[in-house]
Amino acid sequence: MDQSVSAQQNMSDINSTIIKKSDLKPANLNSIGIIASEITGVDQNIWIDLNEDVLAKSLRTLSYQNLYSSGILLKRILISELNPPKSSKNSQYSGQLYFLTKLDILLAMGALEEVEALIFQTPKMNKEIFSRWTKVSLLKGQLTPMCKKLIDNPQLSNDLSLRVICLARLNDWDAAALILSSGAALGLIDEYRELLLISYLDPLLIKDESSL
Repeated sequence: MDQSVSAQQNMSDINSTIIKKSDLKPANLNSIGIIASEITGVDQNIWIDLNEDVLAKSLRTLSYQNLYSSGILLKRILISELNPPKSSKNSQYSGQLYFLTKLDILLAMGALEEVEALIFQTPKMNKEIFSRWTKVSLLKGQLTPMCKKLIDNPQLSNDLSLRVICLARLNDWDAAALILSSGAALGLIDEYRELLLISYLDPLLIKDESSL
């Protein structure tokens, strides 16, 4: 009888541990950087008194394109490892809003290597981060790592066109053609994009049709 009670207590303790672990908050990505603040010379606490949504909005409206020195300073801040701003409780991107914003700004600056380095620092990929990595991969013309990630984790993107491209990139031509034809038949891929994807899969086919 005592052994039965003890076993039940042990199961209760295990279940309690599992529940506690499942309630853990997602990692705060806003502190991620690729260079220590001691090296960049940026104050590590520069953002700690600001709310992340206010900071993100301010950065997105910041005019820096025409001022070279301002752009250099902003880039130095964005790639620095800093203490995160206050998390926004009202945003679905709480704990990563500043991180996503700086990825977008660095992308606009053309700092592709820095964006990719920041992305690789994240503990887990999600849709928002993956969409930025997709842009970097397309701009750099280095699709294979991104495509492998997508095929292994299809929940990262709902973009059928990207799936077609990635399957073709990984030499699964039959699956790429099947998704393209199915997507076009269901109206999920418009005619113009369908032609572009057909050209990507078989450029000779488009060339032959245009000569008729």
